[in-house]
Amino acid sequence: VALAVALDASAEIPEEHRFAAIFGADDALGDALRGDCGAALDVCAAYLRRVHLQLYYGVARCRDEVDLLTRDAAWLHRPDAVAPADDAAEEKRRFDAEAQRFEERLDKLKHAKKGGPRDEDAPAAKRR
Repeated sequence: VALAVALDASAEIPEEHRFAAIFGADDALGDALRGDCGAALDVCAAYLRRVHLQLYYGVARCRDEVDLLTRDAAWLHRPDAVAPADDAAEEKRRFDAEAQRFEERLDKLKHAKKGGPRDEDAPAAKRR
């Protein structure tokens, strides 16, 4: 939410159209967003994509709508909820497996486009 607020301010989005106004509205949508953190995160990520061309989970700012739509047809998203682990070892195993899948997906996405990773996807230190 803080990213949406900051980008709205820097882009001078009219107050009544900002994410904070949607989130804070005294209507069914505002109530639903305030009552469900997952829904608020999903709506905020969609808002950032549509209004600011910002891929929240992909950690990328797109140049235009074509760039947004061609980066990855299946945008990164928060994982589905899973049953709690029985013990710490099981939780660590699950975490490690999920981290490995995430790393593999990121690597695949970075190298899927012609020419490998985009310059703006590389860490700032590597671009210099």
